[in-house]
Amino acid sequence: MEGFSFHPSINLHYFMRKYFYSLLCFFLFSGGSLFSQVIVSADSLNVISPGQVIIPVRIQNLTGAGAITLKINYNQDAVIYSGSQDIHPDLGGTLVTGQNGVISISWFNISPVNISSGILVKIVFNYDQGNSVLEFNTAECEIADSEGNVIQVDYSNGYIGHTTSVNTSPSGAGNPQGFLLRGNYPNPFNSSTVIAFNILSAGSYNINIYDSAGKQIAYKNLGINYPGKYSFTWQAENSSSGVYCYEIIHQNLRGTGMERQSGKMLLLK
Repeated sequence: MEGFSFHPSINLHYFMRKYFYSLLCFFLFSGGSLFSQVIVSADSLNVISPGQVIIPVRIQNLTGAGAITLKINYNQDAVIYSGSQDIHPDLGGTLVTGQNGVISISWFNISPVNISSGILVKIVFNYDQGNSVLEFNTAECEIADSEGNVIQVDYSNGYIGHTTSVNTSPSGAGNPQGFLLRGNYPNPFNSSTVIAFNILSAGSYNINIYDSAGKQIAYKNLGINYPGKYSFTWQAENSSSGVYCYEIIHQNLRGTGMERQSGKMLLLK
């Protein structure tokens, strides 16, 4: 289990300097662009009960594309691939398959295609239980222009997880009753990251950290806390590079209600 450092208050100036420095280093050393980088991302969703879930795969800043190959890994113990729908109209002929825990998306066209922003395809799953990171296998993902030149892409993984609260969302959106998740900073991060949230209602709180396979690798009982701003640091020196998910769980003081919110973070070493 990894260590945590819990903070009831935040040094905002240090917080923001560290965040922007990390973000700048990420773009400089990864060869990315802050303005025109092609971005392919999968949405995240918290699920209340078993059933069908639909996850959009989005694409931005695509110019002159002639071929797309995407591989997305998922946890077969949590979800079952059911099909696809709503393929982007400019990407006709896209082939989508799912087997052995991998979604394969492939498309080819002689004429180049430009997409400023839109949904590439929607993936349909049957959710069973547990959690699943929707992880792009970047070693097998490739987007090329019509002449076969590889286009640099920034991939952002998605997440499907279980929640017992209809007010829960990965980004803290909606109308949560107990707390508001503010995300983690920096993200991506190197060895540690700060996860921040606002408590709106007194209760007991704890946090779980999961790896990309949905395995719990860290747990921290934060005890009973009252309305205010809180943060804690996850020290990840002993963890390898990859996508991780964090989940904060709140139970009210009466013990009659529980709420969960989750987010994803990228560890780069």
